[in-house]
Amino acid sequence: GLSDLFIGSPERTFDLNGEEREDAGVTELIYGQRDFLPAVIKLYDPPASPRIFRLAGAHGEEQGVEGGDEFSYRLAGADVDGDGYIDYIANAMHGDGLGNSVLNGGNVYIFSGKKLSAKLGMLAPPQAPTPVLTSASLLVNGQPVQQAPAGQGGLRLKIVGVPLRTDTEIRINGVVAVSHLQDPAPGFPDIFVELDENPVIRNSAGPLLVRARNTTPTPSDLSNEVSAGTLVGPEITRVKVKKKASGALLLNIFGLSFPSDGTVSVVANGSQLALQFAAFQPPDFVQAKISPASAPAPGTTLLIRVVTPQGIQSNEVTATAK
Repeated sequence: GLSDLFIGSPERTFDLNGEEREDAGVTELIYGQRDFLPAVIKLYDPPASPRIFRLAGAHGEEQGVEGGDEFSYRLAGADVDGDGYIDYIANAMHGDGLGNSVLNGGNVYIFSGKKLSAKLGMLAPPQAPTPVLTSASLLVNGQPVQQAPAGQGGLRLKIVGVPLRTDTEIRINGVVAVSHLQDPAPGFPDIFVELDENPVIRNSAGPLLVRARNTTPTPSDLSNEVSAGTLVGPEITRVKVKKKASGALLLNIFGLSFPSDGTVSVVANGSQLALQFAAFQPPDFVQAKISPASAPAPGTTLLIRVVTPQGIQSNEVTATAK
């Protein structure tokens, strides 16, 4: 996605391996980069960065009219071979044709952009193919189910798609999961995720949303998203925030399947807030209080979860500090 810079100097005289090439001509090549180039680049005294590559013209004073081939008299670029890479096209006005058979007839050179970049060590590795997921299933004792209790042992996900490989990375609700590729024969393999190996995912109530990407040689884009079912646990439906005259914040949390005891997690600006208390009134109400000293500034986003004594987390809901 970055343009490269070609600089033609058709009458440049230079020394190459002890051979002087008068008016042979050169092209300096600077590959595209995200940083700005220096204000001044001395081609006769090239800097360490950016790297400058040189394509050297042929012949010296004994060839051509009064000198070399004058390589890079004209420059152009186009995808000549249709491989998706821009190829470099340059003429040598005083080139002598194939096998030096046409004195001063002129040459045109086409350099494969892909092969030239590879030869110079500047070819970016190709991006891995993006997987396409066709389905994902939640399994209990090998049987597909639509939902299961969060925190239950022995839960497994089966993920079907193409191409799934040994380097495929599975993400569930945005979390990278430990996964296992099925033996690939025959056809395309499936991927299995044992939730016991992924306790953060297993212990979080809510839908299991699955995406994937292949990671080598360079990571692909993320796949489409598919649902593998739902883990059932405490569910927050809404939160109402009240600010007391003292500056304390009172959180009234409404929902489903709340336990009789547990904790409330409140995160603001990336930090866990200390609570003065959390009172549970199962199955549908919890009240929590943040002290004036711990209360964040008005307008701060609060990330709120209810957590059971067994460590099962509800869905995460946002609220705004008053």
